[in-house]
Amino acid sequence: MSKLHNGKKWLTVSDAATYMSSAIGETVCDADIFQLATEGSLTLSVHILDREHAEIGEIVDKIDVEEYPHNLLNGLWKKKRQGYIRGTWDLLNEGGCKELLEKKYHSLKGDYYNAQVTGNWIFLNRSDGSVCKLLSLENYDEQEVFVSASSFPERVQFILLRDRIDKLVNHLNRNNQPHSTANSLSEREKNSHLNLISALLRVVLGKDGVERHPDFDSEAKLINHISDTYADCGEGLAKSTLEKRFSEAKKTLLF
Repeated sequence: MSKLHNGKKWLTVSDAATYMSSAIGETVCDADIFQLATEGSLTLSVHILDREHAEIGEIVDKIDVEEYPHNLLNGLWKKKRQGYIRGTWDLLNEGGCKELLEKKYHSLKGDYYNAQVTGNWIFLNRSDGSVCKLLSLENYDEQEVFVSASSFPERVQFILLRDRIDKLVNHLNRNNQPHSTANSLSEREKNSHLNLISALLRVVLGKDGVERHPDFDSEAKLINHISDTYADCGEGLAKSTLEKRFSEAKKTLLF
């Protein structure tokens, strides 16, 4: 794993694929990154190298008709102002963003060749709650007007924040751990279980001043009964396993 990657706050898509490949021990390609983004496992961001036109506003559940009488056709988008944006923004994985990310994935897989243009709005947001709708400058009848962007500007660079990549890597590596390791008992827990088995054995076999169970005049009968009766109830109840566990248990308390 590159030491330089560890020092970066964000990585390009290609660098992120290389970084993840090393971290999880299997090949990750650029298309995988875009698929993870469309599925919601990763949040993809963009780094705007220069100023881009945008409407700054918010996505709301209900628009106040009296306060914003001209925004009814804009659905749940409430425009506050128009201006420029730059820096790092997250992609809202819906509408135009989702459509373009899916097309980018299929393009990288080699099964999509059409122009990567969307008919939906492209929304970006930041951790401070700012939301914007990308705009593009078009020329109509020799007049320049701003319209909703139908694609990502060429100067927009796709990136992934390092902490988000690490969070996914840690999740994948945890899920890849063998269950036996994840569920292994500590030495203290193991001794506690053996003490319990030992105490139960002493009761059943008539130790410590109690009467022996009438159906089990020997440890062998008890083992045979358990293995025959509960053979289908899970692991650890086979005859050989019981013999081993009983032998270990009898060492924890005096017989």
